[in-house]
Amino acid sequence: MPRLLARLFGGSKPARDYSAGPKLAGLDPVSEAAIALQKAHWRLSLDELDELEARAAKEGLTALPWPEALRLHQLRCLATLHGGSAGQPNAASEARRRLLGPEDDRPASAPAPASIIRRHISASAQHLLSRRSPYRPRHGFAWLGAGPPEGEAIPYSDLQGRVVCASLAHLGALEVVTLDERLEPAGLDFLAFDDIQTLSFAPRPATLAAAAQPPFRPARVIREYGKDPLTVLVPLRHGLSWYAFEPALLRGDQTRCVAELALEGLADPAKRRPPLPGQPALPGDRRPLGVAAGLVRVEVLSDYAEEGLGSFSLAEAYQLSLAIDQDDPRFADKCRGRGLDPQATRGDVVREARLRASARAKRGSQS
Repeated sequence: MPRLLARLFGGSKPARDYSAGPKLAGLDPVSEAAIALQKAHWRLSLDELDELEARAAKEGLTALPWPEALRLHQLRCLATLHGGSAGQPNAASEARRRLLGPEDDRPASAPAPASIIRRHISASAQHLLSRRSPYRPRHGFAWLGAGPPEGEAIPYSDLQGRVVCASLAHLGALEVVTLDERLEPAGLDFLAFDDIQTLSFAPRPATLAAAAQPPFRPARVIREYGKDPLTVLVPLRHGLSWYAFEPALLRGDQTRCVAELALEGLADPAKRRPPLPGQPALPGDRRPLGVAAGLVRVEVLSDYAEEGLGSFSLAEAYQLSLAIDQDDPRFADKCRGRGLDPQATRGDVVREARLRASARAKRGSQS
């Protein structure tokens, strides 16, 4: 009888498995392999989390190599998407459905992560944003469009300011798919902003809208410190997107975030330091970042405006160049890697910083 009723009236819809994601059809072999790499990385591994947490508890978070500190931070972020008791994550938790579910299966809100998880994420985020971290924000210039214009003239950048990935799990790290000698996907890596001089995307046809691009875009990375350049695929979707049952996330039409955390001092490193005795409190520069799915976006921060200067998606850009900051702890090494004289370059950077400070002071006095 149940089978007869199912044939007559249709059976109930199968439950959505947010731990596996939907089955995707029509993928080319390269995209299929790259998606598999992303899904494997962005799947919570409790064993890996426990091992890194134990080491951080024993040796201290600062004792972990930077890539392992980033991985621990990412696993902590993934833990916010799982309900249930410790050791028994519930892959269909409200937070996960809030991030990945279609409208008919999406809770209106999701409970905030446990306070201890938020404290751990906040601690690892501040560590990764610290002055000597390779994953801190850097001053950058972004050019938007299908590709560079014809001719030798270099157009003025569309956006500039301190840049950071608009994802709590990435911060100053660029997710890339590395390629083997046959230019096929070989692994997933996170390039620290500290190592990136210029990210140049392969031009897309002018008639192809940014949102209509394939999910992975070929790019060339010119690296700091005289390191060899890299040819990679840059994901235009966050890895968690492939677990989503919302078509707009799979297509890259939107970005969603959950488990947002307000972070301070992303634009100006000085704002992460407490004020000196007798001095007024610093302005704050608080910015919420959350665990993200959908289109990969980059925040362009301002050293003087809390609301920032805007944002852009990697799908819109054809180049991102990162400058040498005056406060960079490896200033001289970066200069030598670019073939520049450190002393002369520092003088130029200091003069430019003073001009910007003077312009800000004038704007402040006129407002």
